[in-house]
Amino acid sequence: MVPLPIRIEERLREEIERRGLILLDAGRRGQGGTSVIEVIVDSESGATLDELADLARWTSTLLDEVEGDLPGRYRLEVTTPGLDRPLEFLWQYRKN
Repeated sequence: MVPLPIRIEERLREEIERRGLILLDAGRRGQGGTSVIEVIVDSESGATLDELADLARWTSTLLDEVEGDLPGRYRLEVTTPGLDRPLEFLWQYRKN
């Protein structure tokens, strides 16, 4: 996955932390018309579907504001880590 531009990731991280979530990863994968911007978040208590939907709307607005920094078409995915994602933090082991 290709990292997002620093200024976008910083704004995204600030908003995610403000919402009580933790940014695990953010980046772009794929090329051309199949590109996906993926934002993976979690928290010690888990992230609800409503929280993910609200964050996706906020992130979409952010990306619209900085569209010149992200050339081409993309699809946005805001999600929690799947079962295949390795655990990175002690709190993830306690939670899972």
